[in-house]
Amino acid sequence: MDKALQELRCGIRALAKDPVVTAVAVVALGLGIGGNTVIFSGVEAVLLRPFALQDPDRTVAVWETVTQQNQQSVSATPANFRDYREQGKTFDMLAASNGWDVNLTGQDVAERVEGYQVTADFFPVLGISAELGRSIAAGNFGSEHASVVVLSHGFWERHLGADPGIVGKNLLLNGQKFTVIGIMPSDFDFPVGAEAWAPLDFTVAQGADRANH
Repeated sequence: MDKALQELRCGIRALAKDPVVTAVAVVALGLGIGGNTVIFSGVEAVLLRPFALQDPDRTVAVWETVTQQNQQSVSATPANFRDYREQGKTFDMLAASNGWDVNLTGQDVAERVEGYQVTADFFPVLGISAELGRSIAAGNFGSEHASVVVLSHGFWERHLGADPGIVGKNLLLNGQKFTVIGIMPSDFDFPVGAEAWAPLDFTVAQGADRANH
């Protein structure tokens, strides 16, 4: 033990003699650890612990290339997505999702929630059904039907005490009442980290948009 402490002190003194080299070494070590962590997290999520897709070998992500701006792998514009969905013959189903900034308030709680707005075929494309209640469907679109939300299993446990009677009740999200219609299974995590899903409704104005990806 004494020998180990002595070697540690010698090492610290050696590092202190050249702080620049020490700083570079620390940064390099940090980048290496960070890179390995990111890679392992991806491998774990995709290969070791993937959620149960119904047809993983037939499910793909679709991206656009914007040659005028030299951009690749960008999300579709609303109008292009509608064209792919309504006119395309390549895919059985096509769905879209969009990041949704959500703040949960009420009941002495104020917390940011990782949310996504999704189109009607989002859950059918993935082949995943709600564990409790149901997922978002075509009937949930339109201004009078859009204030519904599906919650992740983890959110349901942490914030709602795993209450089996939560379906049909309201949550205050971004100051607006949303009716809970379903709870997803515990192994469902898509997009990664998502805790809430609401309808992504392309109105006539949004549906004509070919500029915003």
